[in-house]
Amino acid sequence: DVYTTTAGFDMPKWGPSKLLSDTTIASNHVLMGDAFTFQGFQFDAFDANTKNLGKLHLDIWSKDATPVNVYVISDGQHSEFVTITPTAGAWKSVDIDLSAFTKIDKTKIFQVKLDTMIQPTTKEMYFDNIYFAKADAPTTPTDPAAPATAPTKAPVAPTLAADDVLSFFSDNYNNVTVDTWSADWDAADFAKVSLENNPALKYTNLIFAGIEFTSAPVDATQMTHLHFDVWKENPSSVFKVKLVDFGANGVYQGAVNDDVEHEVIYNTAGKPSLAGNQWVSVDIPLSEMTGLSTRAHLAQLIISGSGTGDTVWVDNIYLHNGALVI
Repeated sequence: DVYTTTAGFDMPKWGPSKLLSDTTIASNHVLMGDAFTFQGFQFDAFDANTKNLGKLHLDIWSKDATPVNVYVISDGQHSEFVTITPTAGAWKSVDIDLSAFTKIDKTKIFQVKLDTMIQPTTKEMYFDNIYFAKADAPTTPTDPAAPATAPTKAPVAPTLAADDVLSFFSDNYNNVTVDTWSADWDAADFAKVSLENNPALKYTNLIFAGIEFTSAPVDATQMTHLHFDVWKENPSSVFKVKLVDFGANGVYQGAVNDDVEHEVIYNTAGKPSLAGNQWVSVDIPLSEMTGLSTRAHLAQLIISGSGTGDTVWVDNIYLHNGALVI
């Protein structure tokens, strides 16, 4: 954000990862790799010797200190790399002396590549302040704020009229009876937390969690959407939401098994993606939950993660038939 981007800059020039340039942390633009493996950058070739440039600087944030190979590439496809090891969960400011690159033509530098070398395994990483500078130049023009891995503020309060809502969990509405937010058969650790005096649900080590209202099943035949607000600690993690109707007998897999259900899966191939480290408001049309052929006796809402033990926060869980303002 401090300098004018060099001429001919092209990002991403190559690379399979989803590296975003429009992520903002504390009003500062950064590059976010929510499923990072490697990424290439290209720009108009320059002569580092003539410009008296002696170092490559970058700031890097890694969730788990995964090493990254930093390549400098010159015209003619000559390349070398220096391996840097970030600090887990914190920004690290790095200056790489260009004298470390002995095989490239420093008069024709035109590409930089960042590579974890562990493909197809992906990592959560952020980058900022990538620039070449004189050897004695000040190191960091800005001090990037750390990516938020936990919410400190509540999500935006819903505005739908109460008559249009059947709420399970929200400060803004009268909630129906919920027997448990974490059933004894689920695989998750659960806690109610407060964000700006607003209660929210926090699930850690989430494999799957059962929210049950079996003592008073919900008739959602007049509802059109399922709404929830979710904050995922891991941007690339899968997030699943399932509604289960126990049927007219109100019993799970009763003598007459009339149970129906449908699950919506986010962050998988061909499916919608939910961003991480921010509140995301979701409205699922019940018409798209085609497996939920009846919904007069809803008794369970099940949320699931990637199967590796995710951390998520959830708030404002409700059904509604109100008009959505886009």
